[in-house]
Amino acid sequence: DPTDHILLELRLPRVVLGALAGAALALSGTLLQAFFQNPMAGPYVVGVSSGAGLTAVAAMTLGFTFRWGPFDLVALAAFAGGIGSVALVYALARRIRFLQSEGLLLIGIAVGAVFSALTSVFLVFSREGIQAALLWMLGTFSAAEWSKVWALLGALIAGGTGALWLGRDLNLLLWGDDVAQSLGCPVRAVRRWILVLSSLLAAASVAACGVVGFVGLMVPHLTRGFLRTADHRYVLPGAALLGAILTVAADTLARTVAAPLELPVGAVTSALGAPFLVWLVVRRHRRMEG
Repeated sequence: DPTDHILLELRLPRVVLGALAGAALALSGTLLQAFFQNPMAGPYVVGVSSGAGLTAVAAMTLGFTFRWGPFDLVALAAFAGGIGSVALVYALARRIRFLQSEGLLLIGIAVGAVFSALTSVFLVFSREGIQAALLWMLGTFSAAEWSKVWALLGALIAGGTGALWLGRDLNLLLWGDDVAQSLGCPVRAVRRWILVLSSLLAAASVAACGVVGFVGLMVPHLTRGFLRTADHRYVLPGAALLGAILTVAADTLARTVAAPLELPVGAVTSALGAPFLVWLVVRRHRRMEG
C-alpha cells in the first residue's frame, strides 16, 4: 500500500530520527556545559561539527557515496571525523599541558577553524555535489532511514546511560574541581568520560543528519528553567525529552513554512537559537555587573 509505505518508510523514520538527534544533542550540550562550567558551551565547541563536516564533505565531493552494509560511507566518514577531531583536540591539549576547560575550548575553536577552512577548499574545487554537501552541513532529516535510526538509537542509549551514571559527579563539578575532589569525585576520570560521551552523542547525531545547531546550547537552559533545578539526575532526562520535542517541531516548521520547498532544519534551529544566545550573553553580562 503506497500510504503505508509513505508512513512507515518516509514519515515515521524521519520523526524518530529527529527526536533521537534532538535528544542526543541536548544530552551532549548538558554534559559539556557541566564540563566547561560555562552556560554558553555546546556540543560543537570541541571540534565535533567541523571534523565531521570535513570528512563528510570530502567523501561527497570525491564521489565516495557507496554503502557499506546498512550504512552509507558519508555517515561513517562524518562519525569518524567527529570523534577524530575531539581526539586531536584532547591530544594537543595534553601535549602542551593545557587540559583546563579554557584550554580545551580555545584549542577546539582553533582546530575547528582549520577544519572549516579545509572544508571550504573541498567545496571550491569540487562543484559536483556541492548542493548536497551544503544541505548536509545545515542539517536535514530528508534522508532519514531506519538504519540511521537504529545506529543513532544505539549511540543514544550508550551515551545516555553513561551520562546518568555520572549524574552525581556532574553535580559535584558545579562546585568546582577542588570541592568535587574533596567530596570523593575522581575529577580527571569524570572529565575524560564527559568528553567521550558528549563526543559520541554529538558525532552520532551529525553523522545521521548533519549539523543541527543551537539545540545543545538552548535545551539545557530551558530544561533547568522548567524544572527549577540544576540536579543532573533530573536535568539529563528532561533535556533529552525537550530536545526531542523541539527538534521534531523545528523539522515540521522547516517542511511547512516554505512548502513545497523544504528548509534545512539547522537553519530553523539557528534562527531560533541566535536570539537566544544574544539574550544569554546579555543576561550573563548583567549578572556579572550586578
